[in-house]
Amino acid sequence: VEGGIGGTGWEEVDMNRLEKEVTKARKKIDEAVVDSIRDDGELMQHLGALKKFMLLGQGDFVSALLDLVGTELSKRADYVYRHNLVGVLDTALRGTNARYMTKDVLERVGVKLYDPAPGDSGWDIFSLDYHISDPLTAIVTEEASGKYRRIFHLLWRLKRIEWGLNNTWRRATSVNHAMRR
Repeated sequence: VEGGIGGTGWEEVDMNRLEKEVTKARKKIDEAVVDSIRDDGELMQHLGALKKFMLLGQGDFVSALLDLVGTELSKRADYVYRHNLVGVLDTALRGTNARYMTKDVLERVGVKLYDPAPGDSGWDIFSLDYHISDPLTAIVTEEASGKYRRIFHLLWRLKRIEWGLNNTWRRATSVNHAMRR
C-alpha cells in the first residue's frame, strides 16, 4: 500500500494484523455501546415495561384498565376521545402495582387511537403505547414498536373476550342466586 501505515514509501501492510486490530477496536466499541444502553438507557427496565404493558403481563393493571375503560370503549369509535382514555389509564396506573414503577417508565405509557373504520367501537381503535427514546431506539426500533402495538391489539381483543365472559358469568351467577331465594 502506497504510504503504508505510518510509512512514507512503498511498504507492505500486514493485513492479518490490521484486521485483528480493527476487530479488537470494534469489539471494544460494541461493548461500550451495549454497556451504555444497558446501564444509562436502563434497557432491562424498559424491556420489562414493554412486557408488562404492551404484552399485558401486569395482571392487576390489565384487570383494572379493562374494568375502568369498558364503558368508554363500548361507545362508537367516533365518540371515543383520547383525553378521556388518558385519564382512565392514569387511574389504572395509580391504582395498581404499576404505581411502584419509576416515574420515567410511567410517563412513557400512553394511549394511541387508530383511525376508525365504519362500524368500529372504541375497543377496535384503542391501543396502549410505550414511548421509546434514544439510545433505546437502537434496540427497540420503530418497526419493533409497531409490532408490539399489533401484538398488544391482538392480546387486548382476547382479554376483552375474557373480560366479557367473566362479567356475563358474574351476572348469571347473581341472577341464579337471586332466583334461589
